[in-house]
Amino acid sequence: MKWGRITFANRAIERNYFNAGDTIQIFAVDIIYKEMRLNQNDIINIPIDEIRTYHGEKVILPIAGYFQYESRNPVFPTSNDIIPIFLSLHCTSKQYLKYKSFWKKCEPIGCRDESTMLAMRKNGCDAYLLGCITSLFPKRNFVPNTPHVFLVDVHPKAVQYVPQNIMQSAEYMTQDICIDKNMPKQKIADVIQEQTKNIYSRYFNEATLIITSRLHVAVPCMAMGIPVIVVKDGFDKRFGWLEKFLPLYTPDEYNTINWNPQPVDIEEHKKYLLENAILLLERKTCINNLEYVHHFLMDRNRKKLHTSFLVSGYQWLAQYSPQLASFVRYKLLKPFSISARTDSQK
Repeated sequence: MKWGRITFANRAIERNYFNAGDTIQIFAVDIIYKEMRLNQNDIINIPIDEIRTYHGEKVILPIAGYFQYESRNPVFPTSNDIIPIFLSLHCTSKQYLKYKSFWKKCEPIGCRDESTMLAMRKNGCDAYLLGCITSLFPKRNFVPNTPHVFLVDVHPKAVQYVPQNIMQSAEYMTQDICIDKNMPKQKIADVIQEQTKNIYSRYFNEATLIITSRLHVAVPCMAMGIPVIVVKDGFDKRFGWLEKFLPLYTPDEYNTINWNPQPVDIEEHKKYLLENAILLLERKTCINNLEYVHHFLMDRNRKKLHTSFLVSGYQWLAQYSPQLASFVRYKLLKPFSISARTDSQK
């Protein structure tokens, strides 16, 4: 029996870029594996586009992340040689949910967000809200001496509200990293992991404040003990559980932002989340433990969340024509991107 890690090289090749937020979830799996003291020789990489077609030695594969349907490379149901363990799933696609017997076989299902949990329960499955496993990243035991603020994929509208004293030590960053798709696939996989490590190492070692619109910047940086401000034109349901820990600021609230937030202590939550992840992987699930985390995250003040028309349209298009969706996304978002803003300031 092997243990698996999902890799994203093929997805990056299709899009000409990769989202560091995908890869950081792999590193969260590594944290769990380290706690389980697995032999490195028993851990293998499974490309995301081979989850459905893999043939070989049986693999226990922790699944965490965004898994909406794509017609070109469907993921579910998984190969019969893969034992999927759902730790932190986002999936509401009807094209996947229709495989009811597959999902029933995979119970209990750990869900990253409430929308997935509700979709699974409506589908007759035993599902629990666990949040994101990037909450497991270790807390740093120091504070950098030099102020360094990272603005990660922040819309210019929000940047206008950032106080000048903060902007003086600010650096623009983006999670979407271009790749040379002509490189060998394994080289691309290595580059993706190396660049992702470099990005998050900088956050860990340098950041005194993170301002971001990205879920997988906010969550791991919060876990690291870095003060985080989350700003976005509109938050879709993937973000809902994060309200338990951080305010979600929309444009009508930008003038109320606390620009000097304190780090959030989530060490107790980490302990229960890690325990649940290990029990799920060892197939020794304790329903009481799952319910504890589930109810903890469900018990929160709730913001009205919605998915914008543009995002909904992109998500629908991505299911049937990923390349066209990527093209549309690039054209629509480029005017608001970090690179576009930087170019305009030159």
